[in-house]
Amino acid sequence: MRLLDIVNNFPGKNIGVVGDLMLDRYLFGLVERISPEAPTPIVLINSERSLPGGAANTAINIAALGGKVFLAGSVGSDSAGDLLTSLLKKSDIDIGAVAKGSGLTTEKIRVTSGGHQMIRLDRETILPNKKSIDGYMLRKLADKIKDLDAIVVSDYAKGLITETLAAGIVALAKKHKKPLIVDTKPKHMFFFRGATCFAPNQKEAEEAWGKRFAGKADMADAAKILSKKLQTNLVITLGAAGMCVFENGKIFRLASEAKEVFDVTGAGDTVTAALALSLASGARLIAASRIANCAAGIVVSKVGTASPSLLELKRALS
Repeated sequence: MRLLDIVNNFPGKNIGVVGDLMLDRYLFGLVERISPEAPTPIVLINSERSLPGGAANTAINIAALGGKVFLAGSVGSDSAGDLLTSLLKKSDIDIGAVAKGSGLTTEKIRVTSGGHQMIRLDRETILPNKKSIDGYMLRKLADKIKDLDAIVVSDYAKGLITETLAAGIVALAKKHKKPLIVDTKPKHMFFFRGATCFAPNQKEAEEAWGKRFAGKADMADAAKILSKKLQTNLVITLGAAGMCVFENGKIFRLASEAKEVFDVTGAGDTVTAALALSLASGARLIAASRIANCAAGIVVSKVGTASPSLLELKRALS
């Protein structure tokens, strides 16, 4: 199947996204002097922007590529949570499984000047998830599963994902034969044993393997071992170096499609979004990875949390 044929099948695909929802705030300004109070630059803010982040950014990427999204997660009972849900509604994302929790909505505030990030400030409350939330999420997914073409888990270890919730998602995906793409932290990887595909970045793959990659041979060994232990296929993102894909015992290296790397924020979310839509459209993992690699190349050339449009992706593949 040609890559463009796969992408042409994206519109209308229904993807379930489960994970940690965040709000990304960007403050843009100018630096013209150093503070007299401390040796730090003074940034005169002239504009700001708020965007969905974390699993919410994965959802936005899927929607931008033509897919429909059913989103499951939680936000805090605060202004950041209200703003995030409002932004998601404007993007026509189904937030029927987004619950309100007692902690703060995870919020990342980036101060930028002259195209360079000066500092990042985080607000969040990481609370252990309750069994009632696990049950709520699984009931919502079970009610929707027959309408879904694939499921994505975007787990930033902010408290939503538990072993019980993960096992329930894996069981639902297997029972209904839905592709399950997982982007999770190393400490939660074994929660999702048996998923269709894992999409860690290089640092996460190294942590799961137990040491840094000294070269291509190490990466191949790590992919083989992790694939066997997790009973899955792997797409390891390597930043400017592209991707390493391990599918059914075979390893492939894909060079980066980015013409210029400006900002890697959210690129992993773009990869999982494109993988999910491609697998939902009948692609093999290597073809899905080529499409995801191309999509990631588009977003890293943009400032801040961004998503590629379906038209941009088609043009890039052409």
